[in-house]
Amino acid sequence: MLVACIFFFFSLLSQYVVQYTSHKEYDIIVLAENFDERFIKVIYQIIQGYFNKLKQFSFSSCLYLPPLSPNQDDSGLTPVYYRIVPRGQVSSLLSEVSSLDLLSIYNVNKFPADLFSEIITWFEKM
Repeated sequence: MLVACIFFFFSLLSQYVVQYTSHKEYDIIVLAENFDERFIKVIYQIIQGYFNKLKQFSFSSCLYLPPLSPNQDDSGLTPVYYRIVPRGQVSSLLSEVSSLDLLSIYNVNKFPADLFSEIITWFEKM
């Protein structure tokens, strides 16, 4: 399946991706060349946006890092990858889903361009 994405370059040298074929609203991916303080600030702003703007306190996230062994030099081919997906409102009994259901069902009720514009406002202070 071809996944079309919107890319936006932060001044922090990270790439932010909102997928056109995302599984959930506010399904966010961040790509960067290095895991450094700037990358941590971007992740922090995203999580703060989840908490303060969306009132989403339940989410799944993952972080992929390049090989840590000095013997394996991949010449920067492996980016740092962070993904966060909401799991629904904590107060609702019907919102919690299993991990299998989370990524096997498409449930997007918002136009990706509107989502992209909203998430950009989370970074106005940076």
